[in-house]
Amino acid sequence: MPVTFPMPCMSRLIRLVLVAGTAALFAPLPAKAQDTLKVGLVAAMSGQSAKAGEAIARGLSLAAEEINAKGGLLGKKVELLVRDDESNPAKGVIAARELAQREKVAALFGGLDTPVSLAIVPFVNSARVPFMGVWAAGTPITRNGAAENYAFRVSAVDELVDVALVDYALKKYSAKKPGLILINNPWGVVKRARAEGRACRKDDSLCRHREVRDQRR
Repeated sequence: MPVTFPMPCMSRLIRLVLVAGTAALFAPLPAKAQDTLKVGLVAAMSGQSAKAGEAIARGLSLAAEEINAKGGLLGKKVELLVRDDESNPAKGVIAARELAQREKVAALFGGLDTPVSLAIVPFVNSARVPFMGVWAAGTPITRNGAAENYAFRVSAVDELVDVALVDYALKKYSAKKPGLILINNPWGVVKRARAEGRACRKDDSLCRHREVRDQRR
């Protein structure tokens, strides 16, 4: 089910992230004022995750328009720059670097795919560019161990969701063989292991799994 945010919520999100990133953006730049505050989105705009990327881009675009209609932020208009990561971690990092280093965005937003966001996080932490995860749910995106962590999220945290799902299935439905259908990528592997671990702690008889591979990956 797609994740949606009310427009006031998305507008506040952009404002908060941009304000957080503005100091880092302008500190090394010449004193000459810029006309716009740029914010970047790195998400899948093509391939199997494209619908998610398009939804995020629409939400951010509408929020930027709402902010600009009210006079912008810090006296400047907000401009959204979108880059297609094709659900590819390496391409996601390249896009994030281009947006931060060439376009000088004040902040970055991420897309659906956890592996892409995980690849981007080390860069944004080293470059000190705020990164907001709006959909990808992998726990290490924000809990990444960095001394200076510039990754934030409004998405779910897998570590909490996995436990809640297993507990709900066992308690609400007394499930004897709870199952998960997961994609065969690093995100899916971690989710499976965590869910299995929780199930095993609840009931030793549940310590078995069936691996279902997604042939699209």
